[in-house]
Amino acid sequence: MNRRSMSRIAALALVFTLALWSAAAAQDLVPQPTLEAAVENLFAATTAAQTAIPVTQTVEAAFNQAYAATVIPQITATAAAQRAADAAVRDDANALLADIPQSRGADGAFILGDLNAPITIIEFADYACPHCLEYRAVIEQLIRDYVATGQAAFEYRTFPTAGGQLTVLASAIAECAQEQRPNTFFQISEMAYELAEQGRYNDQLWQPLVQTFDLNIRQLEACFNATSPLQVEVDTIYGQSLGVTGTPAVRVRYGSGAAEVIERDSVVYANGRVPFEVLAAVVEAAQPS
Repeated sequence: MNRRSMSRIAALALVFTLALWSAAAAQDLVPQPTLEAAVENLFAATTAAQTAIPVTQTVEAAFNQAYAATVIPQITATAAAQRAADAAVRDDANALLADIPQSRGADGAFILGDLNAPITIIEFADYACPHCLEYRAVIEQLIRDYVATGQAAFEYRTFPTAGGQLTVLASAIAECAQEQRPNTFFQISEMAYELAEQGRYNDQLWQPLVQTFDLNIRQLEACFNATSPLQVEVDTIYGQSLGVTGTPAVRVRYGSGAAEVIERDSVVYANGRVPFEVLAAVVEAAQPS
């Protein structure tokens, strides 16, 4: 790995360690109040305070009371609906993942599906990459139609682009979480994508990941500091060796052969999204006759 990459990893390690130190004192991590709860508490206090003010300010008090009675329930209902929708999507994805074997390759790569499948689709992606977010639907359909049925395996490789150090951090958490919560890499990755979609992919992204999966921060920190190289480093070097320059990028491996670029109908898919129809045709063509 070059000096620039090493400096990125070192900087990330420092940021992550400091963040963990600040939270470890309470970890026993105390969940932070939700947005709607905080807003409700604020307006409840405002309304209560207004009851003690002079009569000349009752118009303002009435306004605050009306606001608390109408707007706050709307905010709460909207937030609750969004949480329910997110939970439904996550539950659906997790239910699908729960029925598919999860394993790791010879170099640590995270794999879904039968290791003896005739073909493996390899995706290089970044949780925060806009094109990767758009491509998730294709990958999910691939997993549902071909990986869950045993016709193909799916190998995920983290290749930081748009997310930079934050993606290294998210990947490290997903990797190290395996010590505490086996077979959760893909579930944590799913949530990392959700955070990016919600505009919450920032230096606090570790908090919802740690809280949702009930991870012990001190164990996570110990794993992070002891694991060398991190899988994201392995994946990045591997991608570079295959000519990957951006995300998403897809490669294919037949049996135990070397990974290669997909070529179909005279079109070479070296970088960028590969249409589902092409992936389906490649997988079906690889099936034993």
